[in-house]
Amino acid sequence: MNGLTVVIVLRVRLGAVRDILAAGLTLLPWSAAMAVASWLSGARLVPQYGLRVLFTGLVAATAATAALMAAPVGPPDAIDTRMDA
Repeated sequence: MNGLTVVIVLRVRLGAVRDILAAGLTLLPWSAAMAVASWLSGARLVPQYGLRVLFTGLVAATAATAALMAAPVGPPDAIDTRMDA
């Protein structure tokens, strides 16, 4: 996840030509949502469902990563990188 956040901030900074503060604040809602989700899962889901919820999350994350790695990717020149598209 850390690599993705760096890429998003750099894309906003360099691609959209925003200032550094705006680029950094782009991920503030995502960070707040991750903090709330972490608190909810630790405070409610784990005591209620036990370790099953942790293993289910691990399996879901592994499956999503495997699906993304198996997805076909075209050559770099075929990807449209225009911001107005």
